Amino acid sequence: MSEPTRGASQPTSQPASQPTWPPSPYQIQVSYGAGSSPPSSGIARGTGADWFGPLNPLTPIAPPDVAGRRFDFTPGYNLVTRPRAYEPVGFAELRGFADAYDLLRLVIETRKDQMERQRWRIRPRDPKFKRKSAAIDAEMSTRINAVESFLQKPDGMTRWKTWLRSLLEDMFVIDAATLYCQRTRAGQLVALQQLDGATIKRVIDDWGRTPQPFLDAGGATVFPPAYQQVLKGLPAVNYSAQDIIYRRAMCALTGSMAIHQCSRC
Repeated sequence: MSEPTRGASQPTSQPASQPTWPPSPYQIQVSYGAGSSPPSSGIARGTGADWFGPLNPLTPIAPPDVAGRRFDFTPGYNLVTRPRAYEPVGFAELRGFADAYDLLRLVIETRKDQMERQRWRIRPRDPKFKRKSAAIDAEMSTRINAVESFLQKPDGMTRWKTWLRSLLEDMFVIDAATLYCQRTRAGQLVALQQLDGATIKRVIDDWGRTPQPFLDAGGATVFPPAYQQVLKGLPAVNYSAQDIIYRRAMCALTGSMAIHQCSRC
């Protein structure tokens, strides 16, 4: 008795008394996507065969609350006390390079001279004053004069040009210009004191961003620590986003530098 053979002329259907052959690969089309059963939540690939296809991505293991994380920070990011700990170049190297490289120092001083010669004036931000026919009332004029008088000596002692040059030094050299907002007990701003940006360590929240004030269950405003000042190698002072102005203005792609305007002041 000869065994049945399968060849090109083998019929696709056979009687029940004869052996059942597995289907040929050329008779099968494997596809899945929008028309699959049951419906798939993966990538829709149309009706083509998925032979060595991309397949669906792995199922995420993080909880949904992780959505929106700004960057892949190191676990325990806030526990490190050294400022700029995760950068390849530290503040000391940046300052040493700016002082030792004469050409770079000339560029920095030239830019500081240019910024010092710029004239500035205070104007109201209210849209109604942007019309040419709009006149500034006495109350607004008083506020403008107060702001201009404040900026003549922003820290209460140093004149504007000297104060600006010192701020630009930290801006251009270490890219960490820092101002401490000195306020009265009522919260009114009275001085902008400069801090050494090399002593400031940034704190981040669960999404890699600067912690912002929020309202607690009782309706009170909570100001979480947003920055820490590291002195003698130890975290000395906590600052909220309302206490200091910390600006990084260097563009990592082009290397250009710019002064950012602060809306808080």
